[in-house]
Amino acid sequence: MWLILLGAALVSLQEVRDLSKLLTQWPDQYVRWIITDGERARYRALESETERLEFIEEFWHRRDPTPGTTENEYRREYLERFATVLHRFGAGKPGWATDRGRIYLLLGPPNSIQQNPMGRYSLERPSEIWSYNNLDVPGIPASIDVNFVDFKGTGDFEIVSDLESTAPVLTEFGTAESPLLALALRRGKLGRVDPRTGLDTYRESDSTRLTMRELDLQQQLRAVEDAPKRVLAPLEEVIQARVSFARLTLKAAWATLYKEDGTALVPVSLAVPYEELSARRAGSSVAYRVEYLVRLVDGQGNEVSKRSDYLTLSFPEDKWQKLGRHQLSLEESLEAPPGEYKLQAYLRDNDEDKVGSFEATVAIATREPGTFALSSLLIADALAESTGGSSGPFQFGSIRVVPSVDRTFTSDRSLNLYLQAYGASTKDDGRKKLKLEFFVMKDGRLFMGVPSSFLFPTTEPVGIRASIPLAKCPPGDYAIRVRVTDEVGSRSAEREAAFRVADPPPVAR
Repeated sequence: MWLILLGAALVSLQEVRDLSKLLTQWPDQYVRWIITDGERARYRALESETERLEFIEEFWHRRDPTPGTTENEYRREYLERFATVLHRFGAGKPGWATDRGRIYLLLGPPNSIQQNPMGRYSLERPSEIWSYNNLDVPGIPASIDVNFVDFKGTGDFEIVSDLESTAPVLTEFGTAESPLLALALRRGKLGRVDPRTGLDTYRESDSTRLTMRELDLQQQLRAVEDAPKRVLAPLEEVIQARVSFARLTLKAAWATLYKEDGTALVPVSLAVPYEELSARRAGSSVAYRVEYLVRLVDGQGNEVSKRSDYLTLSFPEDKWQKLGRHQLSLEESLEAPPGEYKLQAYLRDNDEDKVGSFEATVAIATREPGTFALSSLLIADALAESTGGSSGPFQFGSIRVVPSVDRTFTSDRSLNLYLQAYGASTKDDGRKKLKLEFFVMKDGRLFMGVPSSFLFPTTEPVGIRASIPLAKCPPGDYAIRVRVTDEVGSRSAEREAAFRVADPPPVAR
């Protein structure tokens, strides 16, 4: 499979044997002119050959004009172009690195080619004119001519804006070996008359006209190069351009945890139902392709912290059948100084180009050194003990917190919560003494109390977790209030968060 993905039939046998070398070269050689900057960066960040091969498969699938069929017409046509470029346009460097190769890969074969191997007339360099008709490339005319000149006589034809001004050979003042040098000499009005023939070969040049033609050429080349990269607009561009989206139900949970320097970590958990995403079959597996962005924005609209990624999630058929109404969960960690921010999250289904969004206010209070303080209160679906060096935004020591994005629990479950305490005083033996009190509130009043407990930790910060049974809570809206008292320093702090109790699911008969 990877031979097909890389187009390895187009390279030497030695290179085919060296998979690592092929994978390293892939973004800068084989797909240099069609890969986006974001894709190149994501590819280079991958560490294993397996991940890179999977990325390459997704790269081609993303460009498949008919994803429901077995053949990817885009990949087939591109590999055919690549084979032609290697065979025909090499000139002391590989064909894909030449100007003719670049244009051929981007636009395909021209409708006609005018070849001038000896120049169009005496004392002119070899040149070619490629004519394209009925192009459908935004930013350039439907019909264009692309001019090439072989300045060094090596077969390496370079793009020029004007054959009349660049193709003639300068016999009295030397030979220009690049389009820019040729333009400079023309603009300088040098060599208007060929001293050997007396012909007015080098007409006086209009510098303004030459400059404008060169600018037009560069603008057209940028348009040509950008066209194949517009597979899907970057998620940030979609966010800015669209007033509304084809909606996905995106939910989020987050916390604010203080670092030693007073800044805050904001771990964020995103969730979207699998049933709203488009599943794509690939052999015996089923895959989802999503792209997400999560960020903090200050009151002036400035982006303070951002995380984004593009993922492919693949499941064997039997496991995919069991996903049912489960949610896809993604976790990231942001960082910000004290202040008030907008937490913005976006997730896109890249197979159907559907986007979900979420926004909330995040307030990070200033924590003065030496003060006793609490993090925000994190409501969790589960608290699990984990070992073996587990890591992640919601991994706190040996405790793995599974955030609840909808904060809804049934009365047959327990309410799980987690928070951290900072700056508690210590006794002579190095231990702290914290009193923990939990109050279940309803309509602003105490609904249910929980017996208080004590902790005697030595760590900093102190992680606090609890599970409170909800059997006595009928369906409705509630809040959990947590009061933590530093018994040694005679200081206390409180945090509160809302949650909901729903009817338990009916028992299957």
